[in-house]
Amino acid sequence: MTTLKDKSKFQRNFSQRKTIPEALVYERLSDGSPVYYRGYKQYLKGTKTIESIVEAVTSKDLLLVVYYDICISTYLNNIWL
Repeated sequence: MTTLKDKSKFQRNFSQRKTIPEALVYERLSDGSPVYYRGYKQYLKGTKTIESIVEAVTSKDLLLVVYYDICISTYLNNIWL
């Protein structure tokens, strides 16, 4: 059973909550629920900026694309030669 003291604590925590900006939403699922970038909790704590979180993910994606491109081109060259 919740007491009046517990309810006021919940209301205080709810009002102090930060909203997560749309810039940190990586994609939306079919049911409409958001999937956030990795590191969004650090933004909420105030240790990282939105730019640093999105930039880190973008640079990792670029490295993966280059890596896969090298792997595929090497594989295809070995097949044809």
